[in-house]
Amino acid sequence: MPGVFYFRKMYWKMKTWIFGAMLFVAPLYGQIYSGTTQLGTAMNLDITVNTNTDSVHMEFSGPSSGYYAVGFGGTSMTNTYTVVVNSNGTVQERKLGNHQGGSVLSSSVSYSAVVTGGNRTAYIERARTGASTNHFTFPSTGGMINLIWAKGGTSFGNHGGSNRGFTMINLIDQCNIPNTLLTTQHICLGDSAQVFGQWVTQSGTYYDSLSTPLGCDSVVAQAVVVSIPDSNSIPATGICAGDSVFYLGAWRMDTGAVVFNGVNAFGCDSIVTGRVDLLPTVDTGSIWMAPIVDVSLYVGTDSLATYYWFDCNTGIFVDTTQGVDTLNFWDGALQAPGAGFYAAVIVRPGYCSDTSGCVYFYMDIAEFDNGLSIRPIPTQQDIKITIDDFAGPIAYELISISGKTIESGVLQYQTTAIDVRNFAAGMYLLRLEDGRTMKWIKE
Repeated sequence: MPGVFYFRKMYWKMKTWIFGAMLFVAPLYGQIYSGTTQLGTAMNLDITVNTNTDSVHMEFSGPSSGYYAVGFGGTSMTNTYTVVVNSNGTVQERKLGNHQGGSVLSSSVSYSAVVTGGNRTAYIERARTGASTNHFTFPSTGGMINLIWAKGGTSFGNHGGSNRGFTMINLIDQCNIPNTLLTTQHICLGDSAQVFGQWVTQSGTYYDSLSTPLGCDSVVAQAVVVSIPDSNSIPATGICAGDSVFYLGAWRMDTGAVVFNGVNAFGCDSIVTGRVDLLPTVDTGSIWMAPIVDVSLYVGTDSLATYYWFDCNTGIFVDTTQGVDTLNFWDGALQAPGAGFYAAVIVRPGYCSDTSGCVYFYMDIAEFDNGLSIRPIPTQQDIKITIDDFAGPIAYELISISGKTIESGVLQYQTTAIDVRNFAAGMYLLRLEDGRTMKWIKE
């Protein structure tokens, strides 16, 4: 538990409690309580209790032609401590008897008076605590005090029923000043901060007390927090082989534990640990070329992966709405977006993505287009020409895309194989003598 220290510039007091070796100091500060009241129609009383000086000040005014008096703490003219200002200007402290003058007490006040226009104002100072058990002790916390009062002629006790009475005075705290709490100061372990003129190195709340023009204490509190170097860990991150990742303040290519020596929000040491792990690579074996002779397509077999197309000619990804695996084996067939060289990209959460090889896809070939079909497309050595409505030998030409005839002959059978292994890779046309034409590709 942090200690609490209290420094004061003036009017200061303190109490200490010691438990073991730990010292706690609680701030105590003085209060000033004051109040005013009218006693009958001709007397006024102002009282100020100052617990800084443990004193009481009274301004007591009444007619200078006779005496006037006030008793404290009682509700009747019996056994009450009373201050009497006599008609001759002197002052007495008395302990009343049973509805009679009682006895004069030893003086515990300092006194002066001013007479103006038939009115005498007495200035009375005394200690808050009574000089004896017969002297009234004013409360140190203010509040309501019962009063009796009377006025009369030149002799004390000579008063009529209308010249006496009972009332109360309320002493209100004039120093109800809330503590001022300054913004907390944060220091690092081993550092110090200057607080109210002293250097401190420990966490705690430190106080300073200033005196206001009224003599009230105004307490200022300053909290100091020592920041202990903290250490925490964050979740690990993954990295693919050959890549880098920005992690704990730097780009990192190496795997393993990472220690980052940083600072916290208050500029003090903060140690953060983490880890960079090498992510596994998805299995590109889950992409395979379907053995369908008249069309080219990929089939994705990893039900936890998603497959996209990559255009090998342009180097860009195709719209990912095409070729996405539906997670069912045969529904996972990935047909290229169009004719050209494409690769399949496989992506799986928690894995590094991978890409298949580029393959030429030709998507415009229909089975028996106008009764004519060619398989396989693309081909590397032979094309097999089938005429669905074959009626007898028919002449053919193999024509390059530029229109040059590369080979010609006669198809003698419904299905005929032609060796094209020596043809250059590219697109060609098969044209029959009846005008039917079909495209094919040599790899």
